[in-house]
Amino acid sequence: MHVKQLMVKGWKCYRDESRLNLAPIAYSVVASRDGDPEQSNWSGKSSLLEAVRFALHGEHTARTEDGWIARGQPEGGVALVLDHDSDEVVVERSRRRGKSTQLRVKAGGADLKGDEAQRYVDSMLGLTREDFAATCYFEQRQMARLILAKPQERTDVVAAWLRLEPLIRAEEEARALLAELSGQALAFRSTAEREGEAVKRELGQHETREALARAIERRQEDLERAEESLADARRASEAARKVVAARARVDEYDRIVREGKDLVEQLEGMDLAELGKAEQRLTTLERDLALEYGKKQREEQLNRKVALGQFDGVCPVAGIACPAKDEINTRSRASQRALKLAEEAARESLQRHGEAQLDLRAAQAKRQAAERLKARVDALREQVRGMRDDYRLAKQEAAPFDVQAIEALVQRCSDAVVQARVELEAMRGSLKRAAASECERYDCAQKGVAVERRLATAREAVLVFGRNGAQRRVAERAMREIEEGANYALEECGIDLRVEVRWSREGQGVARQCDECGQPFPSSLKVKQCGRCGAERGALLIHKLDLALSDRSGAAEDLAGAALQLAASAWLRAERGSAWGTAIIDEPTAQLDAGNRRAFMRHLAAMLRGRYAFEQALVVSHDPAATSMLPGRILVENREGVASARVLA
Repeated sequence: MHVKQLMVKGWKCYRDESRLNLAPIAYSVVASRDGDPEQSNWSGKSSLLEAVRFALHGEHTARTEDGWIARGQPEGGVALVLDHDSDEVVVERSRRRGKSTQLRVKAGGADLKGDEAQRYVDSMLGLTREDFAATCYFEQRQMARLILAKPQERTDVVAAWLRLEPLIRAEEEARALLAELSGQALAFRSTAEREGEAVKRELGQHETREALARAIERRQEDLERAEESLADARRASEAARKVVAARARVDEYDRIVREGKDLVEQLEGMDLAELGKAEQRLTTLERDLALEYGKKQREEQLNRKVALGQFDGVCPVAGIACPAKDEINTRSRASQRALKLAEEAARESLQRHGEAQLDLRAAQAKRQAAERLKARVDALREQVRGMRDDYRLAKQEAAPFDVQAIEALVQRCSDAVVQARVELEAMRGSLKRAAASECERYDCAQKGVAVERRLATAREAVLVFGRNGAQRRVAERAMREIEEGANYALEECGIDLRVEVRWSREGQGVARQCDECGQPFPSSLKVKQCGRCGAERGALLIHKLDLALSDRSGAAEDLAGAALQLAASAWLRAERGSAWGTAIIDEPTAQLDAGNRRAFMRHLAAMLRGRYAFEQALVVSHDPAATSMLPGRILVENREGVASARVLA
């Protein structure tokens, strides 16, 4: 199975659609930027390769899900047409900004979407996402990752390839069970004695649990009596506090009563009803005088107009036209006398109105003062009613109280209750723990026999599933094939470099368990033989994947890493029965000198199709001499940050 067609649109720097029709050959992916073939960095080569992985698994290097959509575009996507068993399978993954990414697969007349489509892709590839990334998609500057990784990291990766997880889990479970059962067997031998001592310790001076139970009953009675005494003391304390508080308010009560009597005496000479009536009479008088003053004022204004010859002919009293308007305006001397009389009448009316206002304000003030006195008397009476019970209590209780003595009694009773509760709880706990210890001592004998039978089974399981058993046989067989494949590739390229793969090695110290029967050894280094089967105690064997190179340099690590990954890819795809046949390789020769680069690239296409069983390859390299050795070529052109791709050969 290989990629028959690759289409990108709105993908990263590929704003417009680029559609590549590909044959089952090895392609070199080259680039030029802004028309300069010597500038190819950041042009879109790696993004074109990444599009294949994105279509298959949805993985990308953008920071956000919308981040891979080309700048300024509302949507984007990648589509692959795969040649699979002479049929075409279309895998398309697309996204609109702010929406979820959509996967769609068309195969054999079926149109699959979402999770169902992803399950079809995974089944068709025959590789997990991690397997694909490790053996078919070789990222830039990652060819040497197996060489540079820590041994345990390599071990974990290869264990996943070898599918050792079931064996590892089986061994771990068997070892965990073995350790657990061994600990139990050792514990059972001492549990009976330990639990017997625990029973004696909990019973203390009591010989039996029955005797301790009777003592608990007696202590419960003591507690009840102490609680009754405490209740009596608290009631006495509460009564004493009330009397003391009531006596403290006697003086205040007397003061309020005296003040109330004084105010009542002041109110005796005040009749609120009569004061209200007087205020109402003065209010009516003030209003009448105000009306009278207004009338006198209008008469004064009329006489002033007449005296000045300006009478407008309207009677100020009747409000109608006066027929003698002209005669009135001409009688000047009489008008002057009338004006003086009107002014005098207005002044007298104003004076009477002012006196009425003063009388009204005085009546209002007298009535308000009387009301305030009455409100104060009512408030004092309410206070007296609220304090009357305390006052009577203070007068009735003539005997003095020793409050401190009563509080001391309360504290002693409270301490006695707390002490009784603590002792009672401790005795109950001892009784409960003694009963549990007796039950545990009885169970030990029953469990010991069953544990010994299970121990024998666990030892056999560790031996069968352990690292020196099935795991080691599976791993060493696979590692030999991968090692042979890698060294064959290096030899075919004429590169003087060898790689050795070691699955296990001797560590510092001695073995922690017997290789023959799985029996754990004591921590002492003096023990040289297995106490169960008599086998010799060997060295500590560490199961980690180590890679040894005949030469060590950055170039050697890249060469060995590339050869190992390609060999592992061939082995893994054969082991999984995977039909996937496209290798995606980004800058495999970056750290190599010109000679090694040419040697590696010269044989790469043949090795991919031969020993490594790849139908097709997409290879990115900045070296024109290296890329010219591959039969196909894809050109990526980038102008002002916008890329497009086309097949040249």
